[in-house]
Amino acid sequence: MDMNMLPVYVIIILVLIVLPIMLGRRFGVNPLELLLGKQTSDTLFGKRKKREAKASGSDGETETDGKPEGRKKKTEVQKNSSRQELMTAISGFLTYGRKNHFYCIVPGTLEHDGATASLAALVVTRSRVLGFNCFGYGGTVYAGSGDEEWRQVLNGEEKKIDSPVVRNRKQKEIVDAVLKECGYPDIPSEIFGVFTASGVILKDNRTTRCHTQKAMMEILKGSRFMEDKGIDPAKVGKALEVHVKRKA
Repeated sequence: MDMNMLPVYVIIILVLIVLPIMLGRRFGVNPLELLLGKQTSDTLFGKRKKREAKASGSDGETETDGKPEGRKKKTEVQKNSSRQELMTAISGFLTYGRKNHFYCIVPGTLEHDGATASLAALVVTRSRVLGFNCFGYGGTVYAGSGDEEWRQVLNGEEKKIDSPVVRNRKQKEIVDAVLKECGYPDIPSEIFGVFTASGVILKDNRTTRCHTQKAMMEILKGSRFMEDKGIDPAKVGKALEVHVKRKA
């Protein structure tokens, strides 16, 4: 470096760097704007678009009813229950039974006089036998009155479905017949319809003994299912299991 040019270099540094910084602090201006010009500085450092968006109050996005345009909520596709959701429901019944030292039978396919109660699971408690009849309908399901057909609305399409109440009643008749054959005619049974599809909505189902899987698990926490009426869950459960029909 030519030492004779040192003063010149110092002056250049002062003019190009130090002076803009000092002026920027004094007048509240970005030093880069003093050095390069406001438009060039914004273009190089991507601030122009951000500044203009802030001035318009949109933060760079067009607002529509309080939501950014192009981010409209997608319509969720409704689906019937998957096999995984069915298995999750059955696992919940098993966990409930084992946690409370009840006897669990999976599947609850009890056979009597050629008729089969095709239940997903049976749980023998100390006061009764519980049967769970699983249904895979998704979307919104409307309960019928009495034995009438029910309705399912899935992705805007409506169709009639068989009444789960009628099916539950037929399953209960078989379970009661098997209990009687096993020598336990006085043990009561309750059969529940359980809808396993994620997000399914049941309408007008208050008196139907049909519930979503999540609601069913909450109901089972009720005190009446924990009553002790002297039933030996393992003894009764093993007697019932003799009548279970399993696929070959």
